[in-house]
Amino acid sequence: MSELAKEGWVLFPRALALPDCTIPSSVYVGGRGFAPRVVQEANERHTVVALVGAGAGISIVAAESLGRRIPSGVVYRPMSPADAIPMCVAIRRDETDFHVRSLRDIVIAAEAASQS
Repeated sequence: MSELAKEGWVLFPRALALPDCTIPSSVYVGGRGFAPRVVQEANERHTVVALVGAGAGISIVAAESLGRRIPSGVVYRPMSPADAIPMCVAIRRDETDFHVRSLRDIVIAAEAASQS
């Protein structure tokens, strides 16, 4: 990661982070001995990736969230499991949608498995 210290970064605005969650890119980079030099902020993941494709900088995003739509000029590089990023999931306490509840159950099971 240290070789990326001189790069410009495209990140989500810190103001969009939940109180108990930090922006994953800042957590990841900040824990590696340098703070990202933010050259652009964007509110949407697709906008972040489009800005990277346009040459504005680099970023860290979840590739799975974009499906198979990878803009021209963008390359995804997987991170090793040792480089895991703390993430948060926010779900309404009284959620009734089956799919959302299923996601919640998957997240809880994954967290429990990572603690054992």
